[in-house]
Order: sequence, then structure tokens, then C-alpha cells
Amino acid sequence: MIELKNTKKYEMIADKIERMVLESGMKPGDRLSSVNDLCLLFNVAPATICNSLELLRSRNVITSIPRKGNFVEKLPVPKPETCSDLAEYLEHSNPIGSMFSPRRKTVSIYIDEYRFSFRKQLWDKIFEAFRRQYGNVEINLIDDISRVESADIILYADYSVKADHALIKAVMNSEDLRQRLYKDSDLRSYFPVALESLSGNQLAAMPFAVSQALRLFNRNLLEQHCPEFLDHNQENLIAEIMTKYDYSASGFPAMGTFIHLLPLPLIEEGIPVYDFKTGKIDFSDHRIPPVLKFNRCMVDKLQNKPGGSVKLSVGYIGDKFVKNELMALDTFSSYALPLTRRNHDFRIMVKPSPAAARLKHSVTCIQILGIGRNCRDAGLALDFIRFACGTGGQMILAESKCNIPALRACAETDIFLNDCPENMNESLKELYLEKSLLNFPIFNDALLHNKINDLTLDYYSGRINLAETVKRLKAIKA
Repeated sequence: MIELKNTKKYEMIADKIERMVLESGMKPGDRLSSVNDLCLLFNVAPATICNSLELLRSRNVITSIPRKGNFVEKLPVPKPETCSDLAEYLEHSNPIGSMFSPRRKTVSIYIDEYRFSFRKQLWDKIFEAFRRQYGNVEINLIDDISRVESADIILYADYSVKADHALIKAVMNSEDLRQRLYKDSDLRSYFPVALESLSGNQLAAMPFAVSQALRLFNRNLLEQHCPEFLDHNQENLIAEIMTKYDYSASGFPAMGTFIHLLPLPLIEEGIPVYDFKTGKIDFSDHRIPPVLKFNRCMVDKLQNKPGGSVKLSVGYIGDKFVKNELMALDTFSSYALPLTRRNHDFRIMVKPSPAAARLKHSVTCIQILGIGRNCRDAGLALDFIRFACGTGGQMILAESKCNIPALRACAETDIFLNDCPENMNESLKELYLEKSLLNFPIFNDALLHNKINDLTLDYYSGRINLAETVKRLKAIKA
């Protein structure tokens, strides 16, 4: 017969925190999540968490530093999981089920990115951890946008030129659920820019990840061809390279500093193509034709041939970078972080988009988890979002290196920063800016973006010449 012991809740939580420390690979000196985050994670009152932390201090597992937090002092000794109370015993003891077993619940989640293998691995780990904590939950994945209205939980982005309006419309607008979701949660623990899209509305949602515009450098090629740019802020990188180097020479490496969103590299170069107050677009600046010519040259270098079919997909250019064929690459963290973990034989340095420093706006796209309008079990949906956007899910995200966790304490840990490109910790500082450039119409208007993108692709592939490209750009109005 199995003996059941009457373990108190705070003791159970202390044991679970010990297991989390071991499973997440934390080391002595690493900071634990805040009391508020632990309350959210375990859905208990602060007094219970404080009792759990006191027990961990008595075990010498953690130490506390006033005004700084709780830190791992020594790793706990692994111990087998035991049935600590009647509920857990009944849940796990009978493989064929019984009249006493809790009824299994189902939650459906729309996650378009689940079809990508490295994202699938991330979400599978989050689902597994959620099931371990909440038990008796089946997760039904939806990856077809035509069925999004049937989802209990929806992952969407606050910015998308593919117009995620259908997804945002499918998220429940409820002040009551919003307040229940934020209860016991310290929103100040998230990066400020991650909260921008949630301000001023009543969407029942929380930020999950921050995709930041980054410029990756192949340090080996940079040291060989442009060593003076190693410690340079690169605010006018294209202009300086055009001035100082014969960039069209066969020995000069390709640079992917033009990929997608043409207005962004122009703004990074300090070319005023957009008035952020009036929303007016102006492509008449005399510096634009040389930048387009530079980009065309880099496209030809990437493909080892002039004109023809242009391949500007993230995957194609990212593969060129990993193969040591690009000196620099502009992309977003959601692509850059998985990319840089692949095998390569050179050092990678990263810097945030120069537009952030120039305009005091970050260049970010926020992933958000929201409750669907037709959610069948709001309580279960709330639990999952709190978990995925709280310490539990955010530490799994940090470890996966799929994207930047929206929760600051998880992004700023060694678990995330280890194996990230050089200077990643400095790049995170841009996320303390409160607004993103990508929320302005020049970037989030799908029709406008497609018009500009199609025009530049026509030029890069040789279907129209530079003069015609500039003429058509000047004719574009917001």
C-alpha cells in the first residue's frame, strides 16, 4: 500500500522550485523569479510563496539580497517525485482511470509557427511543462487561420504586413478577463516595448516574445575587410562603405543590410523618407538612388549573377550568412537566434537597428497570447497564458533561443545569453524604449509595404532600371 503524507502547500511549492532550478540548468548565483511571478506561476498568495522561499533558505538552496532578489546558493539534491497528497495520488496512481479521477480538459490553441521544427520543439516543451503542473489537460493545436475562431487561445503579432487583423479580431475584448489575467502580475517586469500594443485596449492578452531588428556581423570578414567598423555605431554603414570601399569589387563580401522593408535601411541611414507626425512619405532624397544601386550590387553578389530571379527569402539569405558568405545581415531575432545556433566557423557579433538609437524607438514586433472570443473555458485559458507568459514558459523560451522572452528577468539571464551572439546583452537595452517603429503606417500598412517591396524586387531583378524605380518610388503616397 502507498503511504500518503500530508504535505503542506508551501512545502510542495518549495520542492517544485527545486526541481525547476535543476531542470532549467540554473547555477549558483543565478537569480530566481520575483515573488509576484512565482505567485502567478503557482496561482497562490504571496504569503505562501514567502513561506516556500523561507524553507528554501533554511535548506541553503537560495540566499536573499535586499532590494535585489533571491539567488541560487547551491544546487538542491535531486530527489524522486513522490505522491505528496491525495489529489496527486489519485491523478497518477490508476492507469485505467476511475470514478475518482478528475475529468480531462481540452484547450485549443492557434499557433501558426508550430509548423516550423524549431518552434514546434519550443511549444512542445511548454505544453509538457504546463501539463505537468496542471494535469489532465489535452492541447489541441490549430494552424489553419480559417479555423482561428474556434481557438481558446490565439498567438498573434502586434505588427504584420500580412495583416493579422483577423487574428486580433478573434481575441476577446473584455476588461473583466483582462483584469483577471493581470491579477497578481507585475507588468513592470516585462520589457516596456512589449506592453505598447496592450495599452489603451481591453484585449485579454499578455506579451509572450519580442522579435527585435538586429544587424548580425561576421566578425572574421569584418576584421578582414572593414576593421574600423568593429566598435562603430554603424548608423551610416552603407554610406560609409560606399564612400570608403570599392564595394562592387569581386573580393568585397556581400552584405544583407537591405532585406525587406526598404524604408527601414533608409531610416537607419538617416534618410527622412517618412514624417512620423504627419504620416507623409517622401522618396525624393538624393541619397536614395545610391543606396538602391548598392542593394542591387549586393543581390547580384548573393546570387553570383546579375539580374534574373531574385531570391530574398529569410531562409535563403540566412543560409548564405551561416555559410560564411555575408559580412553583415539585417534580420529579426526570431530568425537570427535560431540561425546563429547552427554550425558555423566564425564569430558572430550583433547590434540593434541603428534606427532605435537615432529615433528613440525600438524596432520590434511583439508576439502576444490572447483569449479567443469563443473560448469555452476562460479559467483554463487564463492559466495557460499566465504560465506561458510567466516564469515557467519564459524560461523555456529563453533556453530554446527561438526569440527574446518578453519577461525581462528571463531574457537577462545566462540561460538566455549563453550561446547568443556577442553583444546580445547590450542589444536588449533597446527594449526598454516604450514604442516601436514598426507600429507606424509606413511599416504596418500591408498594401503600402507590398507596393514598395514589389517595386524594389523589380529593380533588383533587372526588370526595370534605376531611373524608373526612383520615379515610381517618388509617386508613392501614404
